Amino acid sequence: MTSNCAVPERRAQQKSSIMDLTVRNFLYRNPQFYELVYPEPNDDTPMMCRRMFARYLSQPPRSILDIGCGTGRDLDSLSRDCADCWGVDCIRQGSAVTLAS
Repeated sequence: MTSNCAVPERRAQQKSSIMDLTVRNFLYRNPQFYELVYPEPNDDTPMMCRRMFARYLSQPPRSILDIGCGTGRDLDSLSRDCADCWGVDCIRQGSAVTLAS
């Protein structure tokens, strides 16, 4: 005999997942709002990349490819140290925002 106790919990998880997808889809369609929802004021991700470059590379990178660049926020920061930065993303709207910046 199975218990029905897990059913409401599973429904709550499904509802939460649907809401997450709705929010993500909104941000994919409107990438100009991405920075408002996921701010990174201290440049944390590019700083982590710089630490990895310094630790694992014998010289600074001559080019950077960011796969899944979204709005290009990280590339914008990294381009201060490396002029040959490229980004690709499967969401066209994000790439359009990146190109416009």
